[in-house]
Amino acid sequence: MSGKYANQPVRGGAAARQRATALCKRAPKSGKVLEIGTMTGNMAIEAKALRPDLRWTMVDSWLPQAQQPQRYIDTKDDNALKNSQLCANHRMQAYQRAAEREFSILNMSSLEAAALVKDQSYDLVFIDADHSYEGVNEDIRAWRSKVKPGGWIGGHDYGNIDPRFGGVDRAVDEYYPGGVEKDQNYTWWARIGG
Repeated sequence: MSGKYANQPVRGGAAARQRATALCKRAPKSGKVLEIGTMTGNMAIEAKALRPDLRWTMVDSWLPQAQQPQRYIDTKDDNALKNSQLCANHRMQAYQRAAEREFSILNMSSLEAAALVKDQSYDLVFIDADHSYEGVNEDIRAWRSKVKPGGWIGGHDYGNIDPRFGGVDRAVDEYYPGGVEKDQNYTWWARIGG
């Protein structure tokens, strides 16, 4: 579905499956994938079901609202407004899923994780964390160099008409003024030059 995407309100497992399908089309055989903003690991599970060969790293801080940056809280994204108990439950689910499927987890912020990762070490990086303009901008800047030449950087909520996600379009368009590939469930994709 490259070049266009479904503008339908799909949530939960179906939405994770759509994002995973879009990602799996771009990941090479036995590719190394890093997902920023994993929450419970739904997309990772869906991708692994489609492509068992993928090697997956999940990055999330699982921070409650009281510890989220104000810029993210201001978007009113549900994921920025969670309480401590819900965040702890999501983290526990992700860790259980990771253990069952041999995923790696970096329990820290996106920028902390980027500081630990060598340049050109992943085939694909997927950004789905802080949806503020500043957050997406920082994530793209921090992670582009971590993708191997010819690999992909992408993310979620590009072109989403929900005003909570307007910062995604602005940040992506600034980095990729020539446009990005769009796919299912508001995903965007840019190939890293090589």
